[in-house]
Amino acid sequence: RQHGLDAPSVLCPERTSVVQEDRSDFWRLTRADRFEQLPPHAQEQFRRIGVLRSWRSGRTLLRAGELAHSAFVVEKGRLRVRRFGRDGNEQILGWLSPGTLSVLSSVIAGVSLPFDVVADAACEVMHLERAALLALLGRDAATSLAVARVLSLRLARSMQRQMEEVEGSLPDKVWSTLCRLAQWQPSGAGARTAVLEMTQSDLAHVAGASRFRVGLELKRLEQGGCVRLARG
Repeated sequence: RQHGLDAPSVLCPERTSVVQEDRSDFWRLTRADRFEQLPPHAQEQFRRIGVLRSWRSGRTLLRAGELAHSAFVVEKGRLRVRRFGRDGNEQILGWLSPGTLSVLSSVIAGVSLPFDVVADAACEVMHLERAALLALLGRDAATSLAVARVLSLRLARSMQRQMEEVEGSLPDKVWSTLCRLAQWQPSGAGARTAVLEMTQSDLAHVAGASRFRVGLELKRLEQGGCVRLARG
């Protein structure tokens, strides 16, 4: 959702085989690092140290350039990941839906992140405070291994996206962008459909192409049965 001139489009990546190659690895990578996919032991340990907090819509949990003092597990509602462009307009990078385990890298490595995390609606978030989380990882090898797997999957996904964005054609870039934004959307077990609410102008900005060219590519994907477009 943006305040652009064009109305929002609902973009729904539905299939894993599009453009030039089979994208089945995308869904394996994007769903395997969610909280519910962690081993039961790791989930239990996180819940023991976690602190549940409620956030009103629009409240900022993390500001760009700040060090995260806790990792987040969204329990209810949704968080929005955003940054602001040079023109001052908000750019949505994605959403964190229930089950998302986020900002681990900032907490563990002690580095700031280049985006804001904002409550997109009233939500409940389990906070894993930095000191408690590091102490847990220092004494629990099984949980440490589970976290290492999560971060490894995210690194693999990031490298895959970079290759597509640098070397890929416009269809690859558009699909990669849709998949990146879709990765945090809620889905049932085995689901391969995600719904995005954003304008084509926003998508064009993220993909690094004109709105006209991105619009043509979206139509081509829709004709191929890969996405459905709807005006909101």
